[in-house]
Amino acid sequence: MRSVAAASCLAVLAFIALPALGAARSAPIDGCRPVVARHLPSDERSIEIDTPDGVIRGTLAGPQGVAPRALALLLHGYTGSRNEIPLASGEGMFAKTARAFATQGIATLRIDFIGSGLSDGDWAGTLFSTQARDAVRAARALQAEHVDKNLALGVLGYSQGGLIALRAAAAFDRIALWNPVIDPMATYSVIFGRDTILVAAQASAADETRFVIQETRLRPAFFAELIEASPMDDAARTAAPVLVVTGRRDPLVAGGAALAERMREKRKAETVIFDVDAGHDLGAVHEPALLDDVIACTAGFLLDSAAR
Repeated sequence: MRSVAAASCLAVLAFIALPALGAARSAPIDGCRPVVARHLPSDERSIEIDTPDGVIRGTLAGPQGVAPRALALLLHGYTGSRNEIPLASGEGMFAKTARAFATQGIATLRIDFIGSGLSDGDWAGTLFSTQARDAVRAARALQAEHVDKNLALGVLGYSQGGLIALRAAAAFDRIALWNPVIDPMATYSVIFGRDTILVAAQASAADETRFVIQETRLRPAFFAELIEASPMDDAARTAAPVLVVTGRRDPLVAGGAALAERMREKRKAETVIFDVDAGHDLGAVHEPALLDDVIACTAGFLLDSAAR
């Protein structure tokens, strides 16, 4: 189970939400394909996925009384957990997303990565590669929950979860990214500092020194993978359609729209980009109507897919 204190998560959330304070309500997102809510959401259900690395714990959701039209795995960000950023209502951003997706016919699974939330494992052992492995295993578990094996399988990755979604892209039919980490060195330099990353990456794995960031302890291997990671190349390798939603006031993924355009230039497959007037939380904390628009557009994207 993760060793990160709740205060640590709140400190990060306070930082990423600050740019949203006092912002005006944005206009509906031009060019998106929102889906009309047609169903009631069913009661959610917890799931445990046994893996060689421990139990991944998650929450299943879907439409009530009807078969889903598509499936989606929801991947949280750095120091996050399955419900993601808490809203003013107390509901998490991903909990709200799953409920909205259910009304639009999408069945979801949102998970705590190994070492995060209520899943087994040690946070200190977290790597991009281990989270990508968790994502693939969770995707298989989500498919196993449904009789129709031809349902399109999508993924929604938020922040670092977007990086992970691209790393595991081969497992999915459609890939939706919310303020994804596309340039890891730039984003994590904001959090850790560039010098800390470089020093940490070169430390011996046997060195008991840990690099303490926001009360979170991470081993040198995390920083080594951070330097080597290339979400842009991962995106270029997948033929799956990709949706990128960026917030132009995001302090963590600065220039997200420009990075997404570079990604589109490298890819040969469909890449849809929406740049909205929001911070890293895409309106979750202070602009719930904007988040509603983002969720609706994302549902439309995930449903616009042929069966496997």
